[in-house]
Amino acid sequence: MLVQANERDSSMRKFLVKRMASWQLATKIGGALCALIILQACSDLGTVRDFSNQSAALAAAPQTLDYWSGIGERSKRFDDILSRLPPKDGVKAKGPVAPDSTLTAPQLAAVKSLHALLAAYMTKLGALADDNLVDVSKQVDGLVTNLNALPFADTEEKEKANAAYGTMLKLVKLPLNAYRHYKIKQLITENDDSVQTLTDLLATSTGSVSIFVTSEKNSVLTWYDNITRAYPIPSNVSSAFQWKKDKDSVAAIYDDKAEAIASYETALRKVAEMHHKMATELSSFDTDSFKRLVAELKSAKKEISLAREEYNAAFKK
Repeated sequence: MLVQANERDSSMRKFLVKRMASWQLATKIGGALCALIILQACSDLGTVRDFSNQSAALAAAPQTLDYWSGIGERSKRFDDILSRLPPKDGVKAKGPVAPDSTLTAPQLAAVKSLHALLAAYMTKLGALADDNLVDVSKQVDGLVTNLNALPFADTEEKEKANAAYGTMLKLVKLPLNAYRHYKIKQLITENDDSVQTLTDLLATSTGSVSIFVTSEKNSVLTWYDNITRAYPIPSNVSSAFQWKKDKDSVAAIYDDKAEAIASYETALRKVAEMHHKMATELSSFDTDSFKRLVAELKSAKKEISLAREEYNAAFKK
């Protein structure tokens, strides 16, 4: 009887050990699923995607550099006017003098590399945050049709099969979304210092073009005044008014570019600012904190989009 009792105790202990292991496993799985659900609930990666895509488009726009290096071609725009002016003392009228501050070919290539690298990074981030990346339903949508053709299955059984498909799809997408969120956070955190450095360099380089634009404007306006003195306008109010209007229209082209560059530089620094915020707050499970981050990203995206539109419009002139 003692042997039987010992055997019963041993069996009970084994049963309890197995049951405890099952409880521990269930607890771990339950905790993991809760974490995944919380993670999925607080994530709005579509906002990250939109912000990143706008930032990529902004960074990929090197019009300022093209403008800077195009001074020689741009100076020809006055050739038609100059050809209509008669020589003075045997000297043909000349156009405005170009500013001395120009970039060398290696310097232009270096700044364009900043544009390309930052744009490539933001494009990669936007692609990783795109819902289509993990929308496995597109890959298996055809299976639903296949399920409807199940042999030896009545309508009710086919409906159950479709319901099971939907349930399994959700289970598959949940860990994929969690993994994507983790990789985005990892990508942003690991590259934040580099993004801050590169964005600052690009913003500073772009801002220096504004100085060049202002120098070119002053050179053109000085030429405009000198050429007017050399070839005076008729002395009446209408002619004087037209002269002032023409001069202002010339200045406006440069002023628009200078303002667009300033907005562009501000938008680049906004990209860096929001990237740093994502690096520090994207992993937070604090709903309010994440909602604030999402709201700021949406606002930044609009600001960047407007700056890019202003920038593109200014450099079409």
